[in-house]
Amino acid sequence: MIRVVIVDDVATVRELLKIVLEKDPEIRIVGMANGGKQAIDIIPVLKPDIVLMDLRMPDMDGFQTVRHIMGYFPVPILIISSTSTNMFQVFECGALDFIEKPSLSILENDFIQASILINKVKALSKAKVSSSLNAKFEKERILTYTKSNIDRKKAVAIASSTGGPGALRKIIPLLPKDFPVGIIIVQHISQGFIGGLVDWLQKLSRIKIRVARENDIITPGEVLFSPDTCHIILDEKGRIKFENSPPVGGVRPSADILFPSVAKYYGSSLVGVIMTGMGDDGARGMEVIKKSGGGTIAQDEDSCVVFGMPKAAIDRKIIDKVVPLHMIPETIIKLLKLV
Repeated sequence: MIRVVIVDDVATVRELLKIVLEKDPEIRIVGMANGGKQAIDIIPVLKPDIVLMDLRMPDMDGFQTVRHIMGYFPVPILIISSTSTNMFQVFECGALDFIEKPSLSILENDFIQASILINKVKALSKAKVSSSLNAKFEKERILTYTKSNIDRKKAVAIASSTGGPGALRKIIPLLPKDFPVGIIIVQHISQGFIGGLVDWLQKLSRIKIRVARENDIITPGEVLFSPDTCHIILDEKGRIKFENSPPVGGVRPSADILFPSVAKYYGSSLVGVIMTGMGDDGARGMEVIKKSGGGTIAQDEDSCVVFGMPKAAIDRKIIDKVVPLHMIPETIIKLLKLV
């Protein structure tokens, strides 16, 4: 049984979440709090497997509450909020993921939306978390590479989902401004939030980061994110094209749509990376990268928030290197032969 605590200052939201989540027999709501202070009081007593929390609360905001919980009683936290302002700072506080609150108004009668929430709760409840008070903060270093081995037609393609923003925050700030390889990323995220993710990462990073536009090309020294409204592919000239076809495996954008086209254009000069996330998106696309001669990397289970996507790729026996999160940047450098 998955024990859940819901924290929101709106009683109707708390009750709706309770109704929706308890439709699943594996989930039980063991407590509800109307604000951060009450949450801090009841969580150590109730010992939930996961906490669902709003950010905007009158007595103590979500950021303060998450920091306190993760400092003194670490537990997986899923943020449910309608605001995108400073949203991504919650990952620095210790939250694992978020879901957009406006969808809650239709949750009770929308099977797909309810399933997304229930699946997130189930997956995140199993995540490993530790006290932020005991966390060891490594001084961020800048990746180095051998300039004599630079081939401008190299690229990195990354897929990430649940836990991805926090994981990407550990990788992208390590890249130098003049990193000689272009990077393209599919990150599953609620519609309307990709711009906030890009802005947050850009403030922490040296390399240029932006949302891809149609007809862009993957350029050295730049990280491109897929828009959150459509699939993207590369055409025969390496230009980005948008596709509005239906979701694949329940997600759009999908790495399984992007990866084959990137593999066709770059061949053995491509490295594919599959990181933390629910489901199996990217596994089939990584198989195409492998068959095209590209390098393949999967994040290991211990460093994933959710091991679903990497596991699906590993199970296909198409991954060259399975490494913890902190080793992914150096592994990319080695597979691209930049050392």
